[in-house]
Amino acid sequence: MRLFDFLMVLDSIIIGLGLSEVLTGLGQLLRSRGAVRVHAVHAAVVALILVILVQHWWDSWGLRVIAQWNFAGLLLFVTGPVLLFLLAYLAFPQSVADWDLEEYYYKHSSLLWGLGALYLVTTLVFRPLVLDARFLSLQSLLRGAAVVLCVALAFTRRKSFHILGVSVAGLFLALYVLSFTFWQSE
Repeated sequence: MRLFDFLMVLDSIIIGLGLSEVLTGLGQLLRSRGAVRVHAVHAAVVALILVILVQHWWDSWGLRVIAQWNFAGLLLFVTGPVLLFLLAYLAFPQSVADWDLEEYYYKHSSLLWGLGALYLVTTLVFRPLVLDARFLSLQSLLRGAAVVLCVALAFTRRKSFHILGVSVAGLFLALYVLSFTFWQSE
């Protein structure tokens, strides 16, 4: 087994834990649907987290070409899935009794979007530092714009801005996935 295989197992475990959090929250939501007040922005954020978890795992496979890993590269590599797990963990309240997902979302939106920005910064610096990739690329520009959006969403509570911001985040994610990972097979 190569070092990357071990790293991919660790990545997969952490991503799997994040997927478990989101799927458990969705299952609890379905089970308690009569006692839950659903909110469209929260639902969209949960969908974004779910897609980003899967996309991150899929994109990680492309790192198998790295012949040598160092501890700093390992830490940067693992930081991404850890931050995604934390996002997934925060996606739903712990108690299912009388959920108001709009209230929950706005109460935790600063932390959610702050973690999202930190995740994006981590992915932004990972490739140039670990892979010696160019810092200025279309991927980097898209991620940089997404960081700015996440920071803006973290610092505002205006509902209209969150509706617009989550929509734009969805467009960024769709553009990223379709441009850089959707057609990738090897």
